[in-house]
Amino acid sequence: MVAADMEDRFAGAASYLRAFALVLGGHYLLKGALADAARMPLAAFHIRGIMPETGGLCDAACDGAKTLHALDFGS
Repeated sequence: MVAADMEDRFAGAASYLRAFALVLGGHYLLKGALADAARMPLAAFHIRGIMPETGGLCDAACDGAKTLHALDFGS
C-alpha cells in the first residue's frame, strides 16, 4: 500500500483500519485470556469467528480506488 497512489491509499484506509482494529482486539483478548483462563471463551470466539474477516478487509484495502470508480450513482 505504501507504493500505491495516494487516491488508492485513501480508498483502502477504512478497510485497513478495521483489519488493524480486529487484530489488535484479538491480541488483547488473547493476552487477557492467558492471564485469566475464564476469559478464554471470549478470546476463542473472537479468533475463530471474527478474525477471519481480516483477510477480506486486507484485500479490500489493497484494491485501491478502482472499485469506487466503478460505482454508478447516476441511475
